[in-house]
Amino acid sequence: MSLTTEELAILTILADAWNKMILLDSDSTGPNDNNDFRQAISDCQRIVSMRLVRRIHPEMFNVIGEVEP
Repeated sequence: MSLTTEELAILTILADAWNKMILLDSDSTGPNDNNDFRQAISDCQRIVSMRLVRRIHPEMFNVIGEVEP
């Protein structure tokens, strides 16, 4: 089991966003901008990655719309 094409595309877009962020003019960057952006990217990556984990181990995670017996 692996990431779907769509999930992989999202992770690629997130990586591209980070790569573009660090190239921005540092004169316009606040002191925490890169760290805040990095954390937000990491949060998004975690959310997308958890989709795969839930598919691999559905017994460990409740999925929205499913009722536990």
